[in-house]
Amino acid sequence: TREARNWKLNPTILTAERGDLTDIEDNCDIIVSSYDAASETILDGFIIEGAYGYGPAGIYLSNSSARHLINHCVIRNNNGSQAGGLLAEYIDQLYISNTLIHHNQANYGAGGLLSVNDKDEQFTQISNSVIAYNTGLIFGGVGSIGAMTIQNSVLWGNQIDGSATAVGADIAVSSEYITVD
Repeated sequence: TREARNWKLNPTILTAERGDLTDIEDNCDIIVSSYDAASETILDGFIIEGAYGYGPAGIYLSNSSARHLINHCVIRNNNGSQAGGLLAEYIDQLYISNTLIHHNQANYGAGGLLSVNDKDEQFTQISNSVIAYNTGLIFGGVGSIGAMTIQNSVLWGNQIDGSATAVGADIAVSSEYITVD
């Protein structure tokens, strides 16, 4: 069972590596995806790494009325155009907790996490997590279009277009519904 699994002693790496291990460009673009999920999804205790693609990389969640939980995960070293680590669009409920999102890169969007919601009841909540050293052209660590809450988390060393001091390098929001505790 999931409860019996010890992710601390037995790390499970979901990687996009294939073919030539020295060539990132031959890697898969998305490692974990969920589209139009109708029931709760849980990603707990995994390392997601090595995705490379022209859309989202790492994790892609889209068009879902289900609740998505990402807990005790490490999302690292992914490279995509829209988002490096995680792209969540039109997800009713996304909870990210006790998760490390680091060293991801986006050639266009957000390096770490891009959350896009267009309804009042859709939201993203981040708690007890670290989002660090991600790079994106528009958003560095976190980009949010829609409702978001960030609690007891660290956003650090993220960059926009090579600058850690640019406005929005750690977090950029296009919404009136954001809470940072």
